[in-house]
Amino acid sequence: MSRTARIPLHNKSEAAANAYINSGRALLKQQRTDEAIASFRQALPLAPRNARLHADLGLLLSKHKHTAEAKPLLERALELDPDQVQVLVKLGEIHNQQEDSERAETLVTRALQLAPQSTSAQLVMGVIRHHQVRLPEALEHYRQALALRLQQPITQTPKAPRSDFNKPQVEQLLWDTLAALCQAGVHAFAAYGTLLGLTREGGLLPFDKDIDFGLPHCEMERATHCLLRRGWVEPVGSHRLTNPKAFYHPLHKVSLDLSGFVVDGDGNTCTGFWVKDGPREWHRQTRYPTLHLDKGQAPDGRPLWQLRDADTWLTAVYGDWRTPDAQFDTVIAARNLCGFALLTECYAVSRIYSHIESGHLHKARALAGHALVHRPDDSLLLQARAALDAVLPA
Repeated sequence: MSRTARIPLHNKSEAAANAYINSGRALLKQQRTDEAIASFRQALPLAPRNARLHADLGLLLSKHKHTAEAKPLLERALELDPDQVQVLVKLGEIHNQQEDSERAETLVTRALQLAPQSTSAQLVMGVIRHHQVRLPEALEHYRQALALRLQQPITQTPKAPRSDFNKPQVEQLLWDTLAALCQAGVHAFAAYGTLLGLTREGGLLPFDKDIDFGLPHCEMERATHCLLRRGWVEPVGSHRLTNPKAFYHPLHKVSLDLSGFVVDGDGNTCTGFWVKDGPREWHRQTRYPTLHLDKGQAPDGRPLWQLRDADTWLTAVYGDWRTPDAQFDTVIAARNLCGFALLTECYAVSRIYSHIESGHLHKARALAGHALVHRPDDSLLLQARAALDAVLPA
């Protein structure tokens, strides 16, 4: 018989699991994310009761948009250790995105009980309340998240290279969609950033992120049927606003917003962000010149609708639209905003927080400045701008 001591099987498994876990963490430091995920996956069957492993892998997968795989790992992490704040917050965020606000609220409430100073928990609770159309509470959580974030160091993150939005296939999709809507009897036209790019640059703006169309609001249902037949889908949760309506093209990975325009009792052309089941005074409203459309043509000659006075409309939104401004946020900074409604304020505070968190400090400072135009005495906005001024060049 060998005199070599036999190592118990559970000790061998634990040693192997630790080796995979340590390898995964080292790979993460080298930004080799896919290999790190593979290493953590190797450790899972060897350490089925390791709460931190389940949490770390679930959070990592969620960060990289692998939600379906991340969710059961995070649920298992909570079974093993129910007081993990990061896991509670991320699971709450996932459940809210999947339209289960009741479960989301339970999870994030528990996270706030454990860590009331958690910026991420405050932010996600704000998002949950926002989706529940409890906007006063949402704003309070957004403000608390921003106040807590301003107590932490603020650093700028170099912008990661992003794929150019101005691609021939995206422009082709733009013309195809406008022509199809015209053929379906919908008076859809290029608006906002799409109109700005076509008018100033002769094509889509390279730093834009979606396609924007306007149309008479009474034609929204007809437009929706047309888009669904043309390969567009309505993302989960997009129904929370009755205007605009959001669509996504899975093949081209492009988003589209349809903004419905109406004429009010005074003859003004108006649109905005209209919260489903929310009082009118909460809505983000904008006012435009009279809407005049002319029949135009796509590059291949197909008929479509276009604004007669594009330059007037662009001036209404952007002011000096001929000078490029990559920091301009149309939702907050539009020149034709009718006041600074509760919904607009929710977007402003939450976006300032998100830009600080992601290191996009120039965008955060620009947003704080635009919000201060409407709330010049707001101590939190003043604090945010001062903190950003301190770390950015004048």
